[in-house]
Amino acid sequence: YDFAGQQEYYASHAALLQNSISFSAPLFIIVVNLCDSEEDIKQKLVYWISFLENQCTSVATKPHVIIVGSHSDVVRSRGEDPRAKVNMEFLQAAHESRNFHISKFIPMDCRQSNSRDISKL
Repeated sequence: YDFAGQQEYYASHAALLQNSISFSAPLFIIVVNLCDSEEDIKQKLVYWISFLENQCTSVATKPHVIIVGSHSDVVRSRGEDPRAKVNMEFLQAAHESRNFHISKFIPMDCRQSNSRDISKL
């Protein structure tokens, strides 16, 4: 499913997710906008990862999460490092012990279907 990131859609997420994760090993892709501040990105990731953890308490297989950072081209054009926008050490330390695996972070220009980064997914 592609969940809208806006708060007004949050109520429907749990109902949709409950049915789909009970039949297979979950893989989640969370997309964040790297043009946002580091604090905003952190807050959004903590929300979504916590939400997914709460929904996956009865899943037999350890769920995996891949974080995609969109707009990496804009961040690079400003002379910034896209990887510095997401604190993977914090996220892994905060969530790894809960039977939940944050696999990787991939910054990319999501407008380019032939992006070299798309193959990393």
